[in-house]
Amino acid sequence: MRQSENEAIQEKLLDRVADLDTARLRWVVAVIFTTLLFFIILGVFLAPVSELSTRQTAQFKVPKNTNTEPLVVETIAIPVTYFMHYSFELTPEYLDSHSSAYIYIFKNEVPDMSPDVVGGDLHLYLKLVSFRNATINAAHPVIEWDLAFRDCDTNRYYVIIYNPDDPNDPYDNKDVIMDMDVNYEPLLPLIPIFFILAFIIILPLAIIRLYVIAQKKKELRVLLTLDLENLSNEDKLRLGIPITTEPGSARY
Repeated sequence: MRQSENEAIQEKLLDRVADLDTARLRWVVAVIFTTLLFFIILGVFLAPVSELSTRQTAQFKVPKNTNTEPLVVETIAIPVTYFMHYSFELTPEYLDSHSSAYIYIFKNEVPDMSPDVVGGDLHLYLKLVSFRNATINAAHPVIEWDLAFRDCDTNRYYVIIYNPDDPNDPYDNKDVIMDMDVNYEPLLPLIPIFFILAFIIILPLAIIRLYVIAQKKKELRVLLTLDLENLSNEDKLRLGIPITTEPGSARY
């Protein structure tokens, strides 16, 4: 075998080693990037700033036999990828045994509250068209709702408080004052998604690929130490080197 052919084979072997080094680097970078992204998302989710940045508070003062204007609660998140928590509490210093009101939550749009649509019973109407509703009173001064991902299919909610007159309670003539606290967790679904991506898919696949690459590099290094003139046809085919036949030799 001529010297130029030996140099060509050696150069091809070195090119293969360089390609394997590049492939190994790509897999290492993929593992590091995915793992780092997972821990960043987890860190932001666990940090207090995640809850505080999405928090919305309000205080309602509802005179007797009136309802509040709809309060808009908006989220900055992709629908069905966040978890929302609502909390309503009657203000303790204004709470007595006659304090009572209704809370309603609506999705996407405010219900039509014209007299022709409502009919005679506003509470019954709002209860039927609301997404969530509850009675808050002295017996239950705190109302909490946890909306799961399937319930969070919109970015806009409306809250209405109604303080009707109770004809059976002659002392039910006070305003109702309550506090609302809303927050949501937009990063929560990304944690299991990136956990699966980083530790169940990419990491095992990367370990297998890095092992295969290491074995191929070891094999190439062994070939580089051999006498290139004595490479077998099988090694040449694996390296993509054309097999030349000496004149007069038999081919099988």
